[in-house]
Amino acid sequence: MAFSNTRPLSAFPARATSAQNQVTVDEFKNIFTTACDYALPSSRYKKYKRVKVLLTYWTEDDLGFKNEVARLRDTFERRYRYDCTIEQIPAKGLEEALTWMMRKLLEFMEDTDSNNLLIFYYGGHACSARTPDEGPCVFLSGGRGQCFVREAKLDFTAAKKPTLDTASADVLYLLDCCHASKAAIKPGKELIAAAGVETTTTGPRPSYSFTAAIVQELNQAVSAKNFLAAAQLYFKLLVHKPQLDVTPAHVEAITGQQPRTSIFLAPLRNDFIVPYPLTGGDNLLLPGRKPSDIRATLFVRVRNEGHHHTLEHMRD
Repeated sequence: MAFSNTRPLSAFPARATSAQNQVTVDEFKNIFTTACDYALPSSRYKKYKRVKVLLTYWTEDDLGFKNEVARLRDTFERRYRYDCTIEQIPAKGLEEALTWMMRKLLEFMEDTDSNNLLIFYYGGHACSARTPDEGPCVFLSGGRGQCFVREAKLDFTAAKKPTLDTASADVLYLLDCCHASKAAIKPGKELIAAAGVETTTTGPRPSYSFTAAIVQELNQAVSAKNFLAAAQLYFKLLVHKPQLDVTPAHVEAITGQQPRTSIFLAPLRNDFIVPYPLTGGDNLLLPGRKPSDIRATLFVRVRNEGHHHTLEHMRD
């Protein structure tokens, strides 16, 4: 698993290097192109046949996530045409709350396959594990002082292990809570979190919030007839950092050397995209875009200042 805004170098095919661990211009170009194509593919994406969204928060909503969830659902339903469900987590006993969440997640996964996307959202309190039998991310119905009150906790790691972790569909987690990036995920899943490891956040505020920033970026993207890779959404959230109390985190799980395309968010509308014959018809191109439209600006320091032809070669 990688904590990265793109991917670790180990995610890409191994390449020969010199004794000083240098790479050639062609090797660098290949690595850079592969990283951009998988992490920030700006012209093509996997078209999901169906997208389901499960938005959750506690019945004891002392932080005020009800309005945040309503705005996010409105964006996903009205502008993206995703199937949305809102569920309030009951503040019951630990085992009862865990059973409730597992049942809801299994219902959420019904009739989905590898051509589908599942988006799980949680807004509320959370803490790190306080006992050896707890997972790394525990949802709470109250403040940090209730970490030790078993009746107020939900072990989300335990809830998703036999459910979302096994889903054949792509899964994107959006967690607006403290310690959110500690929610370990399996390969093929991605997480955008309001807070990093061992980091706390204040939750919704009258002026701004992590969820509000997500809603804003999703609405701006669809208004411009653009789509967002999860990594791109994360980059855009970083722009909001001065208004947020902590820096968001992006976590993607990968397996070995095999890279994969980041999860995409785009409206399920026939007029939003036009087919383009790329890889088996699964990838689609935005209207007016051609593969050659993709541009990148690189600032490169060449060790041997005298090799000006190296820079000319890179321009090719």
